[in-house]
Amino acid sequence: MTDFISALRSKQLWDSSLVVLLSPYALVPWIHNATGMKNVGMYVALVIVLFNGRWRRTLPLLRHPLVLLLLALICWFALSTVWSLHPGKTIQAIEENFKEYFLVFPPLVYLLLSARRRRMFACVLGGLGIVIATVNGAQYVRELLTDPSLLYNLKGHRKWAYPLVVFIPFAIAQWRLNRGKVAGFWMLALVIESFMVIGSGARGAWISLFAVFALWGCVEFNRRQITGVAVIACVLAALAYLVLPPTIVKDRLAKGADTSLRTTGTWGPTIDMMRDRPVLGYGYGRTIYNDEFNRRAPANDDWSIKKSIGPHSVYLETGFSGGLIGLIVLVIFFAGTLLHGLRGTLRATNLDDRLLALAATSAFLGYFVTRGVFESVRWSPLVVLLPIIVQCSWATRKWKCEAIPEPSKLL
Repeated sequence: MTDFISALRSKQLWDSSLVVLLSPYALVPWIHNATGMKNVGMYVALVIVLFNGRWRRTLPLLRHPLVLLLLALICWFALSTVWSLHPGKTIQAIEENFKEYFLVFPPLVYLLLSARRRRMFACVLGGLGIVIATVNGAQYVRELLTDPSLLYNLKGHRKWAYPLVVFIPFAIAQWRLNRGKVAGFWMLALVIESFMVIGSGARGAWISLFAVFALWGCVEFNRRQITGVAVIACVLAALAYLVLPPTIVKDRLAKGADTSLRTTGTWGPTIDMMRDRPVLGYGYGRTIYNDEFNRRAPANDDWSIKKSIGPHSVYLETGFSGGLIGLIVLVIFFAGTLLHGLRGTLRATNLDDRLLALAATSAFLGYFVTRGVFESVRWSPLVVLLPIIVQCSWATRKWKCEAIPEPSKLL
């Protein structure tokens, strides 16, 4: 009993538990029935960080330029309540998308201060891609056994492609970090997950995945590895083209870069509406966009869609919600995140941190920067990726910032 009590009083035990407690947060946006587990983990992690002076060690990183830029963007969205068409809906949208940032960000920042915890968390994020692939694979099996016609439903499977774009970079990092059978395991997971992205029929996910591998090729892979990845990619693409149903790959390729739907149904109408309130926008919230679109659609014969399906671009969605000011802040934030992520990658003092920074940066590039052109992305993955980039770039910072106190001085 004494040993058990001593173990419970161990600071290292509670610090390590943050990895387990916060991991569900990265998974929940895609698997909704784990919401309860996410909330328990988030609040317990927050309580742990509030004790024993841990929160003090997070303060310097919370003044990182990227954190300040994100805060500026959120504050501008919140300020749009003043001129929003529906202030109540704006407040509700901000709460739904951003309120948990302030709860989960400090525990994640503290988790990443330790090299050991960073390695653990990086491995967990790579493993979450395997979880997503398993869930998607189970869906394929279930549809095959019950109603094979569902296999042709792109909407039923494309939703799994985008979390894979987020987690695949961490699988790449684990493959590069390990050797032998362990590296082979991660390579197999990487191949399966990549094939699932191709098999989803989501062209935006294809482009996003290409952006991920392109960044790894430019920064980390040597010529031999680039050749190997290119060969595997060609084999997977050919296999998908020849084996999968035509509606999944062949028809999507045949459709090509047809933007007629976006020109007259999503992007075009959004730009038309932005012209009426270019500086401040209409107020943050997807429901505000849908209401305004549906109100205007009957009077606009050139709009091919008469019921809103969204702006299909995080950039245009921000421009509609926050006007040109919001859009400029978003672009600066995205560019700054990429620059800080690359700096953290190139100036890292060890391979673990280098690959972790590159994984987070390439995931951000694929999911937010690239996919954000074609879709209105979820904001939830940002709170997982941004602390990694903040931590990795903080280690090579040039701006003045207070040193993080030693743990011994906090006890």
